[in-house]
Amino acid sequence: MRWLALHFPQLQLDGVYSTQAGTSDKSEGVDDNKVAPEPLKPISAMLVLDDKQCVCQLNDAADQAGVQYGMKLGTASALVDDLQLFNHSSEFEKQRLLEIAHACYQVSADIAVWNSKTLILDVAPMLKLYGSFECYVDALFEVEALDDVRMSAVIANTPLAAYLLSCTGDIDDPLVEQFSRQDVWLPILDRLNVDSVGIAREQSLQLKRLGLHYLGDVRELIEAEHSRKELGNRMGKKLLSHIAQLFGDEVLALTYFKPKDVFSHSVLLEYEVYRTTALLFPIKNILQVLQQYLQRRAKRIQTLSLYFQQRDGSVLSVNLASAEPERDSARWLNLVRLKLESMKLPAPVIGLRLEAIKLLEERVQSSDLFDLKPALSPGQLVARIQAKFGDESVKKMHLEADHRPEYSFRYESVSTQPEHTSRLNEELVSHDSTHVSDGECLKYSKRSQTLRPSLILSLPVPLQESVRFIHGPERIQSAWWTEAPVCRDYFVARNTAQQTLWVFRDQAQEWFVHGLFA
Repeated sequence: MRWLALHFPQLQLDGVYSTQAGTSDKSEGVDDNKVAPEPLKPISAMLVLDDKQCVCQLNDAADQAGVQYGMKLGTASALVDDLQLFNHSSEFEKQRLLEIAHACYQVSADIAVWNSKTLILDVAPMLKLYGSFECYVDALFEVEALDDVRMSAVIANTPLAAYLLSCTGDIDDPLVEQFSRQDVWLPILDRLNVDSVGIAREQSLQLKRLGLHYLGDVRELIEAEHSRKELGNRMGKKLLSHIAQLFGDEVLALTYFKPKDVFSHSVLLEYEVYRTTALLFPIKNILQVLQQYLQRRAKRIQTLSLYFQQRDGSVLSVNLASAEPERDSARWLNLVRLKLESMKLPAPVIGLRLEAIKLLEERVQSSDLFDLKPALSPGQLVARIQAKFGDESVKKMHLEADHRPEYSFRYESVSTQPEHTSRLNEELVSHDSTHVSDGECLKYSKRSQTLRPSLILSLPVPLQESVRFIHGPERIQSAWWTEAPVCRDYFVARNTAQQTLWVFRDQAQEWFVHGLFA
């Protein structure tokens, strides 16, 4: 069996979104007159510090200035004036590694998350699918999630050996050459110091006292059965099992990654962001990644969530909903822009994450062949209004099983609807046109075959003008046990201003206007 280890030594630093890249790019669907980009800043030296305030990750600018791994912050500050500092976050690296594993799963089936920096891929099953190792590698490195991260890739006969060699960085040969030379990894593995083979520090010290400073010394010793038994009695069977798993004499059980049907992408920001408009540029790039992800899976989304990590440690969440399942990044970006225009950041933002939890199946929609730039659908228009003015600004009508006019319907938020807006249209009352005796066109409800106005007043108002009846009467009477019993005779009437009214007379012989026909 062959195992491929992908080790990402600077996963947190590679997840920092550069403002230099963001400001030089024009976001599709974003009005440049409304969005003022942040001023261009040179790419500064960036460092990630561990718990002891020592450098554990650095970018090229810091490396060129003389900063080295393990250097104290005070020493690094003396070498570089402008430093961007980040505290090491293992949680962020775990999240980013899972996102990379999710992307690689489109190409490779058996993926194990070794730790927060390394993925182990089982190569053997993929050779049958791709035909050759070269084709498999070409498909793997076409995954966009691997483009902007530093990576050490090593192939070996055991997963543990592949992991250790990927951490050392001693093998930089192309993967195809590593695959063809199956013995290239063994000599390098033998030269590893016992301190770096994944065993406890006490055990490595004991091995050195025995004169076993390198892994090759240990391997030669345990090849002899008598020496192997003696070493096991002195050092314990756990060490022998670890060495056996390293060289393939014992199988190491792995837990394979099982992707969830969700999309998640996280980035850190190079500089603290104080304005919402500056967040559009990294969000645009994430939305483009989301669009490609949905295209590969033939999916769409109707809701997504944005999480802004603020300097004080709190997280600001923003939820967006489209009235129709959508995939196009430009349309989602317009919704994000409208939403951010009405927001004010309570604290500077240092990172963000985009999540799409529920992926919907693709629904093919017909379009005009000659319509090069189709107009917004009703659902897309509703989504834009909601993003601009809030979810509660748009309501839909829901019919109720009550023949009293004021209780026959209610309004509810569009965001509470099911996944597709076509259901909204099914709930609305559809109308046909018919002609009455005087030639005027009125609306009939298909359900009851009775005249109903386009606008019903929330409260009836007294009729204070002379009218001419053109249709009626129609009696509406409720049961005596109802909460608000009514007994009314309704008429369609026309006033002197030629407005068509819906009026009624109650039991006290008083007249009221209850609606208007459009």
